[in-house]
Amino acid sequence: MLPLSEMTPAIQRSAARPPLLRRLLASAVDGFVLFVLPVLWWHWVQWAQYTSVFVRKWPPAVAMPVVTLLPLTVLWLEAVSDRGLGKLLFGLRIRTADGREASLGRQLLRAAIKWSPAWVGPAALMLDLAMHTSHAEQFASDYLVPAVTAISEHLPAKAKPFAWSAEQAMRGMNFGVILAAVLAVGEIGVLLKGRRSLLDRVTGTRVVKSRNLKSQI
Repeated sequence: MLPLSEMTPAIQRSAARPPLLRRLLASAVDGFVLFVLPVLWWHWVQWAQYTSVFVRKWPPAVAMPVVTLLPLTVLWLEAVSDRGLGKLLFGLRIRTADGREASLGRQLLRAAIKWSPAWVGPAALMLDLAMHTSHAEQFASDYLVPAVTAISEHLPAKAKPFAWSAEQAMRGMNFGVILAAVLAVGEIGVLLKGRRSLLDRVTGTRVVKSRNLKSQI
């Protein structure tokens, strides 16, 4: 078999294309993290405001921005390492559409869009706080939490406790749920020949197997 450096661009892309199962599993891991982040954000903000778990009680104007460093840190780590937790576990990396190393700017753009459901919700809540409105909380209370409650009524008894965590995630994500839905639908592209999701196409990137990169250097 030819070294990757001697292959044509089309053959290189085919050789580096990750197996479908590996790509889907990586997306599932990242999706789980995306669900957990808003739960942690919501709980930590509540604890900071109403308990002394963080030394003392903090007002929302302090608690919300500080705790928002959590999803922003995840975003930054993925951008500088060119792969998130899911891709790290399954030996995948981010490259440009033509297989080259992506710039930090492109990585930041991709990570910002990918993790937008985790930071848009907190940003909306902080904007509400600054403007003395409650649009984000109202959206979650009127649409998202009731939907989770309705679904939980059909779950087995052992699964019902997870519904409560899902409700907290909805409160933390609020408008970010819309972005999460768009990104989830965009993952259909992974099932196609090019293995490129909507996120890949918008940011001009693709996911490749890590082991193929060594032979390109």
